[in-house]
Amino acid sequence: MQELHQQPIHFSFDELEILGVFEDIVHIKGEIFIQKEEDDFFDFEPAILLFSKNLFHGALDVWLKDKQNYCERWSEYCGVGGKIMSSDYEKVEDIDLLIDFEDDEDGDPIKPIYKLVPAFIINSIDQCTDMEHG
Repeated sequence: MQELHQQPIHFSFDELEILGVFEDIVHIKGEIFIQKEEDDFFDFEPAILLFSKNLFHGALDVWLKDKQNYCERWSEYCGVGGKIMSSDYEKVEDIDLLIDFEDDEDGDPIKPIYKLVPAFIINSIDQCTDMEHG
């Protein structure tokens, strides 16, 4: 059993996967740092991040500002990564997420494979990213 600590959660617009929008909540596939109880090793685990539309637009503005800064500083297309981070979130009920398909003998998908993934309501985001030149 893994214990969740209030570790940063993140996603990147470079790898954005919007799972759905329900009412005014945007559901995004992201990641959380997980520390296993038996050691001090941290790993990334998938998570579903729930943003209000306003906060999601704010996150996009932060990312675009950093992207523009890199492009203008180097006078070229650049700025890669740029994870949007948050340490201000609340755990909610896990959500079943389609992660793969079981294939038949011919390699054709026949059965969806789901995994319970932790979900979090994001209350606020960091106002900068970890973008690099790239």
